[in-house]
Amino acid sequence: MKHGFSKLLVGAALLCSSSFAQAQGLEDIIVEEYHTVTQADADAYNNDFGGGSYPLVAGMKVYRIFVDMAPNYKLNTVFGSPETFPGSGVSPNALDFSSTSSFWNDDNFGSDIPNQTRRFDEGTLFDSYITVNTTGTAGGAVGCGSATQQFGVLRTADTNGDLTTCSVYPGFTGNDGNIPGTGAALTYNIGGLINFDALTANANTFTVINDAWTTLPASQGVDPTGTNRVLIAQFTTAGTFSFHINVQLSDPNSVLETYVHTNAGPGEVVSPKLTYPQALPPDCLGVPGGSALPGTACDDGLATTGNDTWSANCVCEGQLIDCLGVPGGAALPGTACDDGLATTGNDVYGANCVCAGQLIDCLGVPGGRVVLDDGNANTGNDVSGTVCAGQLIDCLGVPGGTATIGSSCDDGNANTGNDVYGANCVCAGQLIDCLGVPGGTATIGSGCDDGLATTGNDVYGANCVCAGQL
Repeated sequence: MKHGFSKLLVGAALLCSSSFAQAQGLEDIIVEEYHTVTQADADAYNNDFGGGSYPLVAGMKVYRIFVDMAPNYKLNTVFGSPETFPGSGVSPNALDFSSTSSFWNDDNFGSDIPNQTRRFDEGTLFDSYITVNTTGTAGGAVGCGSATQQFGVLRTADTNGDLTTCSVYPGFTGNDGNIPGTGAALTYNIGGLINFDALTANANTFTVINDAWTTLPASQGVDPTGTNRVLIAQFTTAGTFSFHINVQLSDPNSVLETYVHTNAGPGEVVSPKLTYPQALPPDCLGVPGGSALPGTACDDGLATTGNDTWSANCVCEGQLIDCLGVPGGAALPGTACDDGLATTGNDVYGANCVCAGQLIDCLGVPGGRVVLDDGNANTGNDVSGTVCAGQLIDCLGVPGGTATIGSSCDDGNANTGNDVYGANCVCAGQLIDCLGVPGGTATIGSGCDDGLATTGNDVYGANCVCAGQL
């Protein structure tokens, strides 16, 4: 059965939006893989039910698309925006449902919009169509006890089991995702610009530009104060399924919110949820779906850091390697350490990571005065050490000098030799005797031998001449 297109002159109101401070009505777009056709399903349709122009093929998948709204919101329209330039065929936010294969429908009964409930068991269960809430209209002979209008819900949210398929599809078991519901009739092809070839001629792209579908009045889901999900389309295909859609919602105060998939105009909001499959976000290296994600390892190129990771804003940064070689460690320049020397204190790591301290002075103060006074008048250049002590002042008054008591000196007396500093630091030598020996015994008046046999009592005279008595 083919349905005529309703051309309602509702103006652009259904395609325009009001501005709003913060969009919040669109919670999600849910894509349900409703069913995968089995060979037994295909055989039942193609052989037992007479089939249609297009055979049902095992492996085809049935997709249902739901708009998930905040509680008490309403779905105003599902739309494709106007062309950028009239006649160009290009729209900044064209609506499209596409597949790498063709879409399937049961053309025995038409597939622009959901067919009668009683046709579910004859093939329209798997039709490709657009809708708002309904999966089948009321009327016709009673089928499986449910010849009433049906609303589409997630199969996991179906509360009344399988009341529509008569169990004729061997591979289709469990809840059927259809529950009784009463809603406004679908108003679609408002501008007369929707091409339904993809749904009626076994094509693979359904596109809407400058047109929409809706119900009058706007619709809510079967649980408006809770999940508030509205079924907007069903597509069956053996290929890879994808879409770009736009929706307009109204909040409980009838303020409009318009969501588009790519290019936001005034009062519109771009939502990635309106694209399926959603594009994988780029990683920190710009690779879509890549593994360089915040928190994963990277290399910041610095030899001074380790444990490098991508930050939340995709900056590769590591932890400083401390003076002990530990990334993120606490042994950093300026922090305390131990240089192993008892004579130093306040040890810290320097800029080059060398641990060094300050000398402890004689008062026990690290870095205190190094030159001190040990209180001894006989020392100078007093310095710290284990004991605060200075250098002895020598006989010339030099701290640490060599002119110490007992050391050589010159008393300036030609008659002395072996001059040394005495205990009182007086330089004094030993008298040189008559034989030229400092401190010798051949002194004036001492005995000697003048070598003459005619003399005796020889002694050194005042002039150190040895002479005796005749």
